[in-house]
Amino acid sequence: MTLLLEFDEFRGLPFERFMEELDKILIISIDKLRYSMDLRRRVMMYPIFEKVIQYRKVELLTPEEQMEQDPQIEQTF
Repeated sequence: MTLLLEFDEFRGLPFERFMEELDKILIISIDKLRYSMDLRRRVMMYPIFEKVIQYRKVELLTPEEQMEQDPQIEQTF
């Protein structure tokens, strides 16, 4: 899968499929960045990547699963 996707490739996709495609792009991009950076930069960027991935992961979990992952998360409804 190329990172240079045209907008037309996303047209008509259901929301879940669209988010899966964006996740693939995110993972591929992070992987390519990891190989192109020296160790010092990777160490500095790791917390940012971790937060982005964790945000996407939490967004996909149910509220109960979120509480199991991090009991400090307050549920707001």
